[in-house]
Amino acid sequence: MPNHMQGIAALDAAKTTIQGNVLSGNGETGLWAYGITGSDPHVIADNLVGTNAAGTAALGNTSDGIRLSGPTDGSTPTAYAKITGNTISGNGRDGIRTADSGHNDISGNTVGLAKGATTTRIANKGVGILLSRDKRSSVRHNVVSGNDGGGIFAVGGHAGEPLELLSNKVGTDGTGVWAVPNKIGGIKLTAEPSAPTAGAYGDVRSNLVSGNDGDGIVVAHGVAASTVTDNTS
Repeated sequence: MPNHMQGIAALDAAKTTIQGNVLSGNGETGLWAYGITGSDPHVIADNLVGTNAAGTAALGNTSDGIRLSGPTDGSTPTAYAKITGNTISGNGRDGIRTADSGHNDISGNTVGLAKGATTTRIANKGVGILLSRDKRSSVRHNVVSGNDGGGIFAVGGHAGEPLELLSNKVGTDGTGVWAVPNKIGGIKLTAEPSAPTAGAYGDVRSNLVSGNDGDGIVVAHGVAASTVTDNTS
């Protein structure tokens, strides 16, 4: 029986470990971490978010799979969340969404596919990983494929506070052999409509971006001081 709101809500909390849960079928977000305090990160690991207990079929949360929102005082802690080893698929909006946060480590997740990053598509209805006004987060070694929106999108950013998008597979299965397209492109860095000169700043490196509908990698107007190197697209 679903909860009407979040599966787990960590509100103004210090270091918390959230591991090995099935967070699915809820009326809002599977897991929402808001206003984290302290310098030690939350650890969000090895959860199934938006799927059944086997990770093979959708049991989506109505909104995002995992959502991180910045601290209530507007500051950015030195460490925010380590999100690793999760399967985040089948949700009604984005798989992972961050807003006004930073220093996140998002690594080794499967976003939009069945557990194990097989060719079985279990789409999130929005973007696989959406970083909004994020700073100094690292998104690496994820498989982000099969989503109804884009793969990894970064919107808005901070000069001198670059994101790292490293060694992800975007638009393929975990082997990198078979295409499982994201419907609106692979990787995109862009500015916010309300601040067209404040684009996302990123180091986009050594990613496999292949098989997507739309563009592979886009660096849009308003984005400056970004590097795109050693990718296969």
